[in-house]
Amino acid sequence: VRPRITVSAPALNDTIYANSTTTPIRWAYTGASIANVSIEYSLNGINYVNISNVSVTQNGTYVWPSVPKSTTSDGYIRVSDLDNPSVNDTSDRFNIVGSLKLLSPNGGQNWPVGSSPAITWIADAVSGTVNVSYSLNNGGLWNSLGQYAASPAQWNITNDTTVSNQVLVKVVDDLNENITYDISNNTLAVIPVLDITFPESGHTIVAEEATNITWTKLGTGASNVTLEYSIDALNSVWDWLVPGGDHSVTGVTYFWNPAVANISNTSKIRVTYLNNANATNTGSGVFVLKGNITVTEPHGGENWQVGTNDHYINWTKKGNIGTVDISYSHDGGGNWTSLVGGVTASNLSWIWNITSTTNLSANQGKIKIGDSSYPDFVYNLSSGTFRIKGSLNLTQPADTGIVLTYDNASAYNINWTKFGNIANVKLTYSTNGGTSYPNTINASVNATANPYTAWKIPDSIGTTLKVNVSDVNDTTIFNVSNNAFAIKGS
Repeated sequence: VRPRITVSAPALNDTIYANSTTTPIRWAYTGASIANVSIEYSLNGINYVNISNVSVTQNGTYVWPSVPKSTTSDGYIRVSDLDNPSVNDTSDRFNIVGSLKLLSPNGGQNWPVGSSPAITWIADAVSGTVNVSYSLNNGGLWNSLGQYAASPAQWNITNDTTVSNQVLVKVVDDLNENITYDISNNTLAVIPVLDITFPESGHTIVAEEATNITWTKLGTGASNVTLEYSIDALNSVWDWLVPGGDHSVTGVTYFWNPAVANISNTSKIRVTYLNNANATNTGSGVFVLKGNITVTEPHGGENWQVGTNDHYINWTKKGNIGTVDISYSHDGGGNWTSLVGGVTASNLSWIWNITSTTNLSANQGKIKIGDSSYPDFVYNLSSGTFRIKGSLNLTQPADTGIVLTYDNASAYNINWTKFGNIANVKLTYSTNGGTSYPNTINASVNATANPYTAWKIPDSIGTTLKVNVSDVNDTTIFNVSNNAFAIKGS
């Protein structure tokens, strides 16, 4: 029985895209066996061009390797028995139209506002220009970017563009817009541009103090952002800055109150768009989270004497400061002497027992307290100046029951100890129990000439005598007998 071939695809009025590599050609035959067929195409129904000779089964399918880069409304496929070309069939008429293939974007991109990404495509047998457009709502509404004679097109995404995660791009043959077009395979995003402005490189904020976190934001509709902080930005360790919920805020300022207690010189703030984590910024460089110390005592005006105890040095602190170092200056901060190091900072107090070797200060005393780990960066000085002055301690006559005898010849030793740089002392005595000391023993004695042996017992008969020893250069530094003594006649 003579074989008969029937071509079923392409079908009548099918649309085939130029340069397509996926177009199927289908046929079947009945009757005697056919081993091989010749497959041809025509753009006008008259002239045919061989596509391929293939071996076949009873029902054949062949994928057209490359549709011609030409357009026609009179396209045909002819399938013939290779051994008997008179056994053939021709398909119904079909159309070959221009082809557009969008190369980029095809989904997954994140394009920031202010950028100018390229849109690229391949055009085959497109007779007109290509209209490029975009949608911000997954194809619901299209916005034209213009017409282009060739790829690429450039989308200048302005800073006020509405941000969206549902963006599509479309390329269309403007002469065959319902047939020849291509759309992104998946959605992409137009994202906001965020920029931390404070704190960042070169800035310092104090731990446990309130501060404003600020940033700029470009892109319409970018409302909520999340904020994070890191005290170990070099190792990308982050914690939420905004508590609770989705950790987000609106606007471009957040009042961080209070800042964390951590201390770090590798700190960063990160701001991220809540609806797309690809829109994020950590500012430039790193900033410093520092501790803070405030000296509260002494605060100025104090008069402290060497050789005395229980002078409290007090302070407050902010941040996780471990230990502090305490220093003293006798000249308003020109020179510093260490008093103690490694004091537990949370004690907030240290008792200064002022030793006899301490430098005196004439109202120029200052205390400095610094973080032991950052002594030149985190420290504070007492707000005012105070005085460190010497001291005297009269040790004889001091006891009870002392009775001296006036004989116009005998002398009595006066003893004292001194603390600090006292050069000379004045010795006087009182006959009225210390109400006044009008009687001079010696107006200026070397303070180290102790005991003083040259006091000739005076003719001051009585029972209420006292001796006063005082600094010649500072009469506020003095000491008197603890007890009154007596002088009797002989």
